[in-house]
Amino acid sequence: SHHLTAVTVEDLRARKRAASRVCSLKAPVTAAVMRVCVFASSSSKTPSSFMAAATRLGILLAEHGHVCINGGGKVGGMGALNAAIAARGGIIEGVIHRRWVVDEADFAMSDAGPGSKMVVVDGDDLAERKRTLRATSDCILVLPGGPGTWDELFECVALRQLGMSTLPVCLINVDGYYDGFIAQMRQAQATSVIKVSPDHLLPVFETVDDALAWAEREVARGPNAE
Repeated sequence: SHHLTAVTVEDLRARKRAASRVCSLKAPVTAAVMRVCVFASSSSKTPSSFMAAATRLGILLAEHGHVCINGGGKVGGMGALNAAIAARGGIIEGVIHRRWVVDEADFAMSDAGPGSKMVVVDGDDLAERKRTLRATSDCILVLPGGPGTWDELFECVALRQLGMSTLPVCLINVDGYYDGFIAQMRQAQATSVIKVSPDHLLPVFETVDDALAWAEREVARGPNAE
């Protein structure tokens, strides 16, 4: 059976509802506090421009007072993101499969601000982890990453197309990394394989600043505004 340790999904959902009613005292903007899930690379060879984008997003999330939910890693784009958040006392919640947990110090939450935590999930695959990431987030921002990121991304896109999720999801296309994905989605629409506009299923932004600003607007509008 699947279960969470450290904190339950129900606890996180309650905190998410409470957080949505609170404005950050240190945020330079008026947007309400959000729980922002970020998918990103975990490769030590991640290009510097991708690392810079991840760092910039981490700075913005911490400055705006948002909680960042991700895999909790210290390497690659995810590591750069988390290091930037931790350096500014921001909050990180790492959702991690039990098979990778040996020492909590191996993960970014140990360096982050008060309220940061590790959420450990079980299961024979990554399905429970992906459900937990979605269930505890207000929106999802996708930085350049590999197959794990692609899997997480396209499951979200599929759920949106099927009407099974209204969770705002967007792609951050740093240095054209996702041009191939974007072209494939447009080809799918042109050949009537998909009927929903790719721009609706997966908005694309060139910068993390634009992506976060979009997410803040979408979350403020609410799921019934689409």
